[in-house]
Amino acid sequence: MIKKYNLLLLIFIAIFTLSACSSSDEKVPKEEELIFNVGGQYLSEFNSFKQNLSYSGIVSPKAKANVVAQVSGTLIDSQINLGDKVSAGQRLARIDDLSSGSRQDYSFNSNQIRQAEIAVSQAKNSYDQAKTNYNNILSSSAKELQQAKINYEQSLKSKDNLNLTSAENLVSAEISYETAQLSVVQAKQNLENQKTQLNQAREDLRENSILQANSTLNTVNTLLTNINNITGFDRNNIVRIAYENNLGALDSSSLIRSRNLYNQTKDKLESIDDDELDFKDLDNLKIYVDDLIILAELTKDLTDATKVLFNKTITSSNLSQNQLTKIQNEVASFQNQANGLVTQIKGVKQSLNNFEIEYKNNIEALEKSYSLALKQEETAKQNLSSLKAGDISQIDQASFSVSLAKNQLENIEIKIQSQISSAKSQVDSAKMQYNNALLTLENLYDSYTLISPLSGVVTKKQFNNGDTINPGELAFSISQTDELKVVFFVEQDRINLLKLGQEITVNNSKASISSLAPQADAISKKYKVEALLTEESSFKPEMVVDVLIDLSRKSEDNYIYFIPLSAININQAGSFIFIYDQGEAKEIEIEIIELIGERAKVEIEDGDNLIIITSGNRRLQSGQLIEVDI
Repeated sequence: MIKKYNLLLLIFIAIFTLSACSSSDEKVPKEEELIFNVGGQYLSEFNSFKQNLSYSGIVSPKAKANVVAQVSGTLIDSQINLGDKVSAGQRLARIDDLSSGSRQDYSFNSNQIRQAEIAVSQAKNSYDQAKTNYNNILSSSAKELQQAKINYEQSLKSKDNLNLTSAENLVSAEISYETAQLSVVQAKQNLENQKTQLNQAREDLRENSILQANSTLNTVNTLLTNINNITGFDRNNIVRIAYENNLGALDSSSLIRSRNLYNQTKDKLESIDDDELDFKDLDNLKIYVDDLIILAELTKDLTDATKVLFNKTITSSNLSQNQLTKIQNEVASFQNQANGLVTQIKGVKQSLNNFEIEYKNNIEALEKSYSLALKQEETAKQNLSSLKAGDISQIDQASFSVSLAKNQLENIEIKIQSQISSAKSQVDSAKMQYNNALLTLENLYDSYTLISPLSGVVTKKQFNNGDTINPGELAFSISQTDELKVVFFVEQDRINLLKLGQEITVNNSKASISSLAPQADAISKKYKVEALLTEESSFKPEMVVDVLIDLSRKSEDNYIYFIPLSAININQAGSFIFIYDQGEAKEIEIEIIELIGERAKVEIEDGDNLIIITSGNRRLQSGQLIEVDI
């Protein structure tokens, strides 16, 4: 019975063992993880990069200037041809104003030139006198200031030396009193001299202003006579013109306006009467000048309206085209004279206003200096009296002397500064008036002369000798073709990639960027770039060329890389890239140092052996299983 039980136990154990072995050999199915295929490159491949930009450009001269006529007339004395080389300041041609009533070598109005020359002479005398006065003040001020410094240093020594006797203190006080008295005399003399000089300047200004005012009246009268001769507008007129019915035929309002302006100007001219005015009073002269300004502006409006009138006038058997053109040129000359008239008389008004301000400031400063000198004299006098009476001690006297000498030194410095400033202001004002007078005279000549403003080659010539030219018309263009530049336009996102001095290629020739526009063009929204050609070439102005810009960059150290922007992920936390790490995507935070086109300059330590994910990185998460195609 026992043997049977043991056999059954052995059979059970064998069956259990076989069942267990079968169970351990069979695996339970498991869910597979998702693996992404991505593109990648070794980070060491991004130590450098190369990118080329291409643009179309236009060749231009480095410098170009247009010479434009300022007056109307006939072009003469032009020996310059297209392609000729000219120098800065060289005369290109002259304009002969055939409509001028008074002729000289340059066809100018002789009365205007004479008045301008007188104004230059008077302004030169005033300027020389102001400079002499300024130099005298500098010389006398230096001596006065030196004496004040000596007095101050002596007073300091007196204070430190308590062994000074009362007699010595008394002598010092007497010297201070005498010095104060001299200062009063000097301040009073300066005040009187300044008043004398300003009164002389007032007289010169008054005479020049009256001269300019009379010139204004004469010029207006001449212009009215000239305009009446071609229009017959005068109410008491005996002038008859054959083409009266032609005037303003294209616009009748132009005839009405010009006739009304003529009558207004004539009435204003006849209403101005200087017989009852005392021009020794500048206020009366200013009132007179104000009337002349109104008269000059009416005259300007009249010449402008007359110009419009003859532009609206038609030709006929009584008025040929040549006659009409000649009259139109004459009216253009009247406009130039009227414009100059307004500028001239307004300049007189400005000079009168400036003189009043200058007179007030200078006299007030010198009166303050004189008042200050009187106070210092009184102080010194009281000090001397106190010493004689024995009311103050030696130390108090020494301290008082130092204080007095210091005050005198400071006051003298203030007074001298005021005198020098006032004299310098007079010199500057006189110089400005002299330069303005010279400029007025030169402009009379320059307006009829065409001058080259720079050295170069004549690239445009619009008129020949004998041709009629009008104000504002282009006569010549001068270009510096020995040095050429290339102009092209760059997009906003690329302008920061360019630098001054950067070398570029223009049709296989070298050039250097010389200018980068700070603002974009309003229409194209692009930035203007200029580059100077650094090699000899056959380029000509206006030629269209190809511009090639090499943006190649190389890492300056082992930790700098230029990564494609497509490999960088950006979120609210910052910028990062993914790298391959043992079959998984690993996130690395980076800081962008600089954007260069489609690359980002970053710093990554010990990164040469890293593999960064360059495609497919947008769908990754840190820890994601990946396979990389390199």
